Amino acid sequence: MPIISGEKDGPADDAGADVPEGIGPPVAPDSSAETGRVLVLRKELPRQPAAPRVRLADRTLIGDSPQLAEVRHLIQLFGPTDASVVITGKSGTGKELVARALHDASPRKNGPFVAINCGAIPEALVESELFGHVRGAFTGAIAGSVGAFERADGGTIFLDEIADMPPGMQVKLLRVLQEKEITQVGAEEVTPVDFRVVAATNADLIRAVEEGRFREDLFYRINVLGIEMPSLSERPGDIQILARYLLLREIADESGGEERCPPVLRRDAEQMLIRYPWPGNVRELQSFIKRLAIHFGSATVITAENISEVMTERQRELCAAAVQKQLETMGDSDIPDDGIDFNVKVKQFETALITAALIKTINNRTRTAMLLRLNRTDLVEKMKKHRLSDGRTLMDAFPTSKQNRVLKRRTPAVAESGNDDDADVDVVPMTGTGGV
Repeated sequence: MPIISGEKDGPADDAGADVPEGIGPPVAPDSSAETGRVLVLRKELPRQPAAPRVRLADRTLIGDSPQLAEVRHLIQLFGPTDASVVITGKSGTGKELVARALHDASPRKNGPFVAINCGAIPEALVESELFGHVRGAFTGAIAGSVGAFERADGGTIFLDEIADMPPGMQVKLLRVLQEKEITQVGAEEVTPVDFRVVAATNADLIRAVEEGRFREDLFYRINVLGIEMPSLSERPGDIQILARYLLLREIADESGGEERCPPVLRRDAEQMLIRYPWPGNVRELQSFIKRLAIHFGSATVITAENISEVMTERQRELCAAAVQKQLETMGDSDIPDDGIDFNVKVKQFETALITAALIKTINNRTRTAMLLRLNRTDLVEKMKKHRLSDGRTLMDAFPTSKQNRVLKRRTPAVAESGNDDDADVDVVPMTGTGGV
């Protein structure tokens, strides 16, 4: 399977765009034959003196959740049109890469894609950045400059964080969108431009209109079509696949031409990742996996203890709070008419309680025993009883979404242990994404 060169965090003409990697444009519908293929690294050719630095592709939507499937559907539906699109979603969900997907799915795909972060440009320079300027237009303008709209001629211009655009510029932007022509700062003649507009924001544009911070006429001009990017916590079933993909990519990126087998995420490690709420979404997950690869990239298996060690104190607090919330939900649950299995319920509660304490203490058993007011030996016995020391934690006690377990293999380190629970380690299948 060929290695595909991925993108950097943004194009050369980005103005402060910060795009999470690991998700990207959907593939063409006819590439579904790739479904189920396992992501592998191409071996170095014998005659090559040195293999280039490997980057796995960033241009595929990673995951098989219904939410992501809907995004793919809308991209395929909206891409061929020339209508304006507004992409909404929280920071870090990958709105720019969806904009790129729309561009790649459009008749303008061979034209330029120009991204501008409206919130990252000083207000005094916004007009020049968007429309360009002539020499001598203002102090320091020793040469003329082409603006973003001219650079996007024949292609797509992506206006990120459009809600942060200064009110004075909103009027000028509206005219450009209506007339499809721009006037450079300091110039008199107008220049016709041909572009498609895709905008994005993590703000509520309707509220911004109601509060007078965003022009209503501009809102209706750009908000012809809409795509909402789900947060990572809204598609927990994708976290497992995405984490494995990012880990594999980090190992490939850091190893250069050397063939390296990435560490396998044990089930207890995956459980921790899934339970964590990821307020920073894909961007936060990417940063975390990069840190994880630096600390444990040479390991064979990554465990929940490794995950906890790499987490910041704030991340451990959020993870423990998520487990605590589940404990409270369990305690408030009503007994159904047909009854419950008392022993199973108690086992689930003990498992959740011990897991929450282990997360809080970074898997320090002595401190965990003190938190739970147990003797350390009693805690160890309970952990053995509930198999909390061999990779089985909340993932098995409280299954969340259906796991994407298609292909399995036995890793040497786990196989030697003789532990059947850890022997089956999933290999990430790229389902519905064109085999990236």
